[in-house]
Amino acid sequence: MSARPPRPAASLAWMMTTLALTVLLWPRASQAQDEGPAERGARAQVLSPAAILAEAGDALTAGEYQRAADLARGVLANPDVEPLDRSEAWRLTGLAWFFLERFNDAEEAFLEYLILDVDGRLDPALVPPEAIVFFEDVRARNAAELRKYRPKAEPRRYRALNLLPPLGQLQNGHRTKAWVLTGLGAFSLATNLTTYVILQRWCDGGTEVCQSGGESRDGQARTLRSINWVAGLTFIGVLAYGMYDGFSHYRPNRVPTARRVNLRIFPTTGGAAVGLEGRF
Repeated sequence: MSARPPRPAASLAWMMTTLALTVLLWPRASQAQDEGPAERGARAQVLSPAAILAEAGDALTAGEYQRAADLARGVLANPDVEPLDRSEAWRLTGLAWFFLERFNDAEEAFLEYLILDVDGRLDPALVPPEAIVFFEDVRARNAAELRKYRPKAEPRRYRALNLLPPLGQLQNGHRTKAWVLTGLGAFSLATNLTTYVILQRWCDGGTEVCQSGGESRDGQARTLRSINWVAGLTFIGVLAYGMYDGFSHYRPNRVPTARRVNLRIFPTTGGAAVGLEGRF
């Protein structure tokens, strides 16, 4: 009986490697397959909101609407997410629910999106017409409520007003400080002017003799001169502090900046649409 030839060493090594990879990768594959909304939500707390939303957008593009909704809701579960990311998460959630024909949930998600971005739109080049009609219907039926969330126009600010206390304080929203500076400045200015007028009536500029009604007023005049100087310096100090404070707390009007721009592919009735999507 002939001896059985030994198994090649290379074949044995390949089998051992395959077995090791199967043992290592099997739990991860099973976990990824069994991952549900709760696990996706927990993962959204670990990864950045932008990364999760990008993954949700990819899932929406691939037609995995339930997965896109779960990922977006995971971002919404994070209370510290930025308003821009939160509004994007509501928008993706609304689209996912619409494609899943969960129209009540889609309406709620779109309404939350519009509350955060009253002027938000769906690009007709990227989104099917029926989704846009649904979205605009949500806007029209909730127009009265959405009106409350429209941001008020930011008042115009002028740097030159800081040279005129208390106008600079009023512009910066410091009303209490403005009233204090107004009172202190008005009192010191009135005191300075009053003492100056009295001294002009009492005292002769040439002889420097101060009298009134035939009586000498030299003692009172010295006191009034001191008060006049203190009041004048106080008024100058109030002006200087008011200007310094105004410039220190001055906030110029914000210049609108470009918002996020994304490349998206959305399913349509005739196939798919590709384009740029963003808010500015």
